[in-house]
This record gives sequence, C-alpha cells and structure tokens, in this order.
Amino acid sequence: MVRTMKIRLILCILLVSGCSKPVSFQLDDVTWVPKHRVRDFVNIDLSLPKVRDHTGGFYIVRMSAPLDLAVLVERYASTNHTDSYFCETPQIQLMLAPFRLYQDGVAMSDMYHLKPDANRIASDRDVPHSYQIVLLDSWQSNWAIPTSMQTGNQKFYSKHDLQREPKDVCFQVSGNNLLVTRYRSNVIRVPAEMFTAAFSRAKGVRNN
Repeated sequence: MVRTMKIRLILCILLVSGCSKPVSFQLDDVTWVPKHRVRDFVNIDLSLPKVRDHTGGFYIVRMSAPLDLAVLVERYASTNHTDSYFCETPQIQLMLAPFRLYQDGVAMSDMYHLKPDANRIASDRDVPHSYQIVLLDSWQSNWAIPTSMQTGNQKFYSKHDLQREPKDVCFQVSGNNLLVTRYRSNVIRVPAEMFTAAFSRAKGVRNN
C-alpha cells in the first residue's frame, strides 16, 4: 500500500514539474473573409452554433512558430485553449476567438487520433509551422458565459464589432493535459490597424 502511494506521488511530481514548454509565436498577417469562404483557409465546422448563427465575416490571424505543436498533441493528447481579449481591457470577456487553434488549416482537436510520427518529430524540430486563429468580426448576441468561466460580475459576453470599432487584440495559447500545462505561448498583440487593412483589402477585391 505504502509502495503504491509512493509510486503515485513520484508520478504526480514527474507530471507536474518541467512539462510546460514555452512557445514563441510570430504574427504574420491578418485576412478578412466572408462566411462562405472561411473553409478555404481552415477546416472549421460550419454547423457549430457560433458559426451557423453568425451573419458577419471572420478574421484569420496567421502566425508562425519553430515548434510543431501537433507533436505535443499526438504525444500527450493535449487540449489547447486560446485566451483572447482587447489588450486595453483584459478583464472584459468577449466572444472573440471561440474556436480551437489551427495548424496549417487543420483544427488541433482533429489531431487527437493521430499517433506520434518519429520521423516528423526528428526532422521538424526547428522548421517554422503556420498557425491560425479565427476571430468573429462582430458579436451582437446575448450569450451567457458558463458559470465556471465567469470572472467578476460579468454574466454575458460583451458585444464587439471589429469592423466599425477596431481595437488591439491580444492572444495567449496554451495546451493542457488534465492538470498539467504542456505548452504556453507568448502574448500575441494584433494592432487595430491590421484589422482595418485586412477588411479594406477584402472590400477592394470584392469591388474589382
């Protein structure tokens, strides 16, 4: 009995210590796309309520990092979480980036069933990989925040419109397995000007 408890304690220590890997993302560009074109960029599920009921478009934020996060997902079955907020008001909860992180256009959650590829783990260690975060360009619905996710007195996600009122948006991505954080990224800041430019480019293409 004592031996079993010691083994469990050792395993817990090994799991908790030294497992979090820093990930440094570099911001590459931002693209605005209408709803009917979003799957040209990422394999998003159009049946999701947040997508199905959304009448606006999407901003695709593209980043790169010299780490293949799919390897960590395969090895540890880690789930990823994107913490997104307006940089100047981090305390306000938004329905801004409610989707999983995408790698090369594929949702990280779709990689859980894969098995570790030793060849890729060995060869792609320092090769840049492309990642995408999908943002709702606006949110005008009264959507309740789950009780477990509420902070302060806020009960509903705050409304926003990045087309009419662009603001700097900040992200931080992390991957977790049970109680262990497997990786955590730097804070990525997307300037408001990039959202304005992305929408202007898309509008110019549609008008030509």
